Amino acid sequence: MEEKRKFQRFPLELHAMCMGDETQEDLHCKVTQISRQGLAVKLLLNEKVAIGPSLKLEIDIPIRIEPVHAVVHLKWIKESNCAEGYSYMAGGELQMIKPEDKAYLLDYGYENWKRNYEEA
Repeated sequence: MEEKRKFQRFPLELHAMCMGDETQEDLHCKVTQISRQGLAVKLLLNEKVAIGPSLKLEIDIPIRIEPVHAVVHLKWIKESNCAEGYSYMAGGELQMIKPEDKAYLLDYGYENWKRNYEEA
C-alpha cells in the first residue's frame, strides 16, 4: 500500500498532559509522532470519552524548561492494546502552536529519528 502523506512523520516518546475543560480532568498522554501538519498521541483513559474536536496539549521536551503548548484538531481516535496501559490513540492537525515551538518539536523529532536511524 502506498503512503499518501504530504510530510514525513517522525517517531517520538514525549510525555504530555491533555488539558481538559472544566468538566474533565487533565489526562496523562504521550506524543508518539510529529509532522509539519500534525501529531499522534497515546491517551491513558479508562473508557472512550468525547474529547471534542480539539485537544489542548502541554508537551514536555527533555533539556527544555518550559513545556510546548499546542492545540490539535482531532481527525481520529481509536482503541489501542499498548502494553504501557495507554488505551487509546488519537491524531490530528496542529492548529495553535507558536512557530518557534513547532520548529523546536520538529527539530527534536528529526534529530531523534536520525539518531535511531544511524544506530540501526
